Amino acid sequence: MISGLKANTDYAVSLDVSGISHWDTLRAEILDPVGGGDDGLDPMNQPSYVSAGYSTSNDRDGFSFAQGSGLERSATFAGGSGSIMADEMSNRGDILMFTGLGTRTAMVAFGLRDGAGRRSFLLRLSANGAAPAAVPEPASMLLIGSGLVGLVAHRRRAAAV
Repeated sequence: MISGLKANTDYAVSLDVSGISHWDTLRAEILDPVGGGDDGLDPMNQPSYVSAGYSTSNDRDGFSFAQGSGLERSATFAGGSGSIMADEMSNRGDILMFTGLGTRTAMVAFGLRDGAGRRSFLLRLSANGAAPAAVPEPASMLLIGSGLVGLVAHRRRAAAV
């Protein structure tokens, strides 16, 4: 929960994220409180993950990832940088998607703004996991290797005859 931001002030947020060995995407989304007089643009059917008393952010609620502010939006990790996609100019919600985060830790940066100020809202962070790569167990590798050795030996014997 984020609260106490001054009206129309841009705030820089940086997060160090670790333990992302099987992550594909980090998604940040703003959820605003229901009943602020700006709910008419919210979708009728809210996603199942939206907490009771909240809705996805729309263009009139004043909450945003500080679009147009010039604040840094980035995703970096040891050995490279990720990419960022934003959906802020629609009534579907205010969403940032960080992809290509690497394999261990990442640093993500973005801005936040509360247009009216001094209200509470939720910042929802979720990760989509990529399936871990299949790693053959040692016994399977031994079986495959011994089969290949047997094929080579058989071929050599057949060539010698």
